[in-house]
Amino acid sequence: LWSRLPAVLGQLENVTQRGQAGFHPIEVLMMLGRWLFWPMLFALVGISLTHHVQPRNLAVEQPWPSRGWWMVAILMALPIPLVHLVTGGVQGLNKNMVQPLIFLAPVAACGLLRFTQPFRMKRSINAQWLLVGVILSAMVWGALRERWWLEHQYPDLGPVVEELQRTVTPNTMVMTDTDALYRYALEGRLPDDHIVLTYWVGYNGLGGEAGALRFVEDQRPDYIILDGYYGQAMLHQRLRTAMGEHYQLRHRWAMPLSWGQRTVELYERKGAIG
Repeated sequence: LWSRLPAVLGQLENVTQRGQAGFHPIEVLMMLGRWLFWPMLFALVGISLTHHVQPRNLAVEQPWPSRGWWMVAILMALPIPLVHLVTGGVQGLNKNMVQPLIFLAPVAACGLLRFTQPFRMKRSINAQWLLVGVILSAMVWGALRERWWLEHQYPDLGPVVEELQRTVTPNTMVMTDTDALYRYALEGRLPDDHIVLTYWVGYNGLGGEAGALRFVEDQRPDYIILDGYYGQAMLHQRLRTAMGEHYQLRHRWAMPLSWGQRTVELYERKGAIG
């Protein structure tokens, strides 16, 4: 694993440079905290248990796992959150939190058991119901809070699609960062081969980004969509340079997302069809 460290660090640098503009570490830390604050807190409580200490009300007496195992679990949960902090990238953050939660869950469960032990040792039924009420209330509040967050993970590109539907003709050439959405939305209005990608175009013997840049320099696309969510910031800069004075900004949309804001820009070739 140590021998692969330079390759991993190189990939991190590549993601940082070629990806979207990175978020501030404090912003990323707040996003990570939405998933990991309580599991990490209970995990730290869990490792506070001394060796061979067993909660009294468990039926089977077994040695409590040592702190070393809990520390290993916590350390195994850290790499992916650290990658997001280093790169400033937040795309895929929610699904990537599955891995640290897998390692933190057993340790956090022990911490929760430790935390609730004073309540469970009391004879009063009211204390136990109070604990149940607090936990259920926290779960309901957290679920409602996360609903908006999860529903706004991806941008609503409806306004962009509507703008294209009003302007494109069967002869229009569109370049975009993601083609599947526009192929589906413009089906019947635009042939599939008239929608090309910003990062790969086979043109004049060139391919990939080089072909895409030459394609723009020769003013072949009528419309170019630069998507701050799906696209790459450095590639967008090179495409704007290739556009020169032949393209103009038609519209810019602000896309509020649960983890920040991104913009989508629609450029049109001067004198474009439609």
